[in-house]
Amino acid sequence: MKITNRFVLSLLVSLFAGSSAYGILDNWNHTESKYSNVQYSNVDGNVTFTVTDGENLSDFDMYYHTSDSGYMGDNGVLLGGAASYETKPVYGAYKDNEDVKSVTINLEDSAEGEGFKTVVGMGFIGHRVTGPVNINITGGHHGIIVGGVQYPSGINANGKDGSNFGLYSPEHDITIKMTGGQVSQIIGGNAGSKEKMDDYMNANPGVSNPSVIGGDISIEVSGGTVGAPSSTGDAIVTSDYGHGVDGNVSVKVSGKDTVIHGNVIGGARWVRGYVNGSSSVTIEEGTINGNVYAGGNLGKDKRKDTDSNPQAGGDIILKMTGGTVNGDLYGAGQQVDVAEDTTVSVELTGGTVDGNVYGAGKDCSVGGDVVVKIDGADVKKNVYAAGENSTVKGNSTVKLLSGNVGGVLSALGVGSTVEGEAGAVIEIGSAEQAYVGSVGSIEGFDQMV
Repeated sequence: MKITNRFVLSLLVSLFAGSSAYGILDNWNHTESKYSNVQYSNVDGNVTFTVTDGENLSDFDMYYHTSDSGYMGDNGVLLGGAASYETKPVYGAYKDNEDVKSVTINLEDSAEGEGFKTVVGMGFIGHRVTGPVNINITGGHHGIIVGGVQYPSGINANGKDGSNFGLYSPEHDITIKMTGGQVSQIIGGNAGSKEKMDDYMNANPGVSNPSVIGGDISIEVSGGTVGAPSSTGDAIVTSDYGHGVDGNVSVKVSGKDTVIHGNVIGGARWVRGYVNGSSSVTIEEGTINGNVYAGGNLGKDKRKDTDSNPQAGGDIILKMTGGTVNGDLYGAGQQVDVAEDTTVSVELTGGTVDGNVYGAGKDCSVGGDVVVKIDGADVKKNVYAAGENSTVKGNSTVKLLSGNVGGVLSALGVGSTVEGEAGAVIEIGSAEQAYVGSVGSIEGFDQMV
């Protein structure tokens, strides 16, 4: 007996008849619909979801679908760009369908414990989104926010290789803005699991990056809370579990009442992930209860093979003008390979860092220069421009104009190597500005000016 998508959908409809635990959105000719407290519209392929206060959504699944595909369940999932997985027809499979031109998701309100457990911009397993994704969080209580695809399977199709993952497009700009509410985690690009990525890499040894976001990723948090107070994991990640980004990535934290419980990762996370463009993290206000990795982080699952490290293909910029970081700052990140002819820049002009500052990160290879500038910030512990156990192909420089360093100020770092002609340089003050502040001790330099 041949089991078709239409058969499975009909069976599920009969099983869930009368239940409010699912949402089915009609085909492209359906222009507007409302399920519970979720408003949906589709105008010429531009899909919008808006979540307002209302019924419990924690056991309610909703997403856009086309043809005879359908998805039903009680997992508390909102999928902006639908699902695509050929071997699981319960999730629907695209065939001869038109593309989603853009996705907008507005999360306005929901009671504690009643929001979506997972909100995904593009889709689950795969997608047919060709344009930008915008997720706006102004209130409510929700779980994980994913801008790209959750659990992507296959490589980018480009319409020619038969992959079930989705189309590659340089127009895939993903923007996530949060001004209020509470979420458990924000992942800007594609997100998966270590187990699924291991399985895919083992089955496809010649594929280094099975899914890639072609555009830029921007995450801005100016209010609300990300993560739980007990969290010690990663609260904000631009690209997760080995997936790639061809554009630029950026994270900005502002707003005096903003709280981030966990780490902030500006670049790629985990094995073989990469960002081809620049990576930047800006901290203006708020509190981060964790570490900040501007260039990426391999994470706790470290590997010895040379192709496993996350890759940073452009400049890395970490700026702090205010706020508090109750952790360490890593410019290049942790176990990240930074491309040649790039610059890692850490600029601290305000705010308080309760831990250490590692310009070149930990266990990193930096192909260009590293510059750490302190002008007004308060660093409670040590500043290591060349990081720890890192290699800097260019020069490593600390510029100290004002502010306080409670421990050691070092241009060379701990166990690091600086190969540039000028070497490890410390600059105290300038011709226009005498240094004002205090330093525990100064050491680890080739020259001091």
